[in-house]
Amino acid sequence: MDIDKQLLEIVREVQQYSIATTYNSDIETKLRKRARNKALTKLIDAIQKSGKLFCRGKSDFPTEVYTESLQETWLYICRNIHKYHPEEGKVMTWVNFIFDKKFKNAIRKYNQEQQNKSLDVVVKEGIILKETLGSPDVVFPEYEELRQFLVEDIDGVFKSRYIQGHPEANFQEIALRRIDGQSWQVMSQEWGISIPTLSCFYQRAIKHFLTKFKEYFEK
Repeated sequence: MDIDKQLLEIVREVQQYSIATTYNSDIETKLRKRARNKALTKLIDAIQKSGKLFCRGKSDFPTEVYTESLQETWLYICRNIHKYHPEEGKVMTWVNFIFDKKFKNAIRKYNQEQQNKSLDVVVKEGIILKETLGSPDVVFPEYEELRQFLVEDIDGVFKSRYIQGHPEANFQEIALRRIDGQSWQVMSQEWGISIPTLSCFYQRAIKHFLTKFKEYFEK
């Protein structure tokens, strides 16, 4: 059977079980609910196997962005299957429209989280945590102290560590911009580098310089 016809058939089955009547007994209601859930599971499985699920820009963002938007899509479909009408288009057209909206929402959420993640948070979460340093007396550095350390870059190691092919996108420059609150989006547009690439490089560089940060802030 044609996949579009198969999906439409399953959708109609789910919609049929979704119609409640005042004449249903408790047992009938439970049976209908069970049958509906079974049909929904069959629908989601068929959609995933159809090869027609489309997500533009999937490779430009971390896997969790895609996963979150996909889960939100399934949730919406389960709750709003009654809103699908075959005369408005094929099932997969409807599904991909929803998926696209959920993916864009997930991207906005991800970008906002990245913008809010200034260097002081990264320091507390990944570098100067008492547990990480193993010292109960560590005091978190202020912005200016941290800025001075990055700008001085006595050995030139912060500036020399950069994204391949983009010496301007080095750890020193990125870290200083993050201190100033500049968003990943701005850097991404200026340098033509995707946000996930910038963010991943930044996190790896922080781990790489962990010992150096530790030595400086324990003086």
